Amino acid sequence: MVGAVLYSDPGDDGEIREENGYKTYPEGPARNPSSVQRGSAQFLSVRPGDPTTPGYPSKP
Repeated sequence: MVGAVLYSDPGDDGEIREENGYKTYPEGPARNPSSVQRGSAQFLSVRPGDPTTPGYPSKP
């Protein structure tokens, strides 16, 4: 089993940042500096399902 920690790049926020006068979520549109990224590095559009058994359905 392999795991990865994904960090949000502050450069992806563009001008919508607290330093530029925007309030952080939920009061405003800016990302909170302590927020974490939610998502996956898996390519679901290419190969959905369990990457260890491509092409086979999971069984209970």
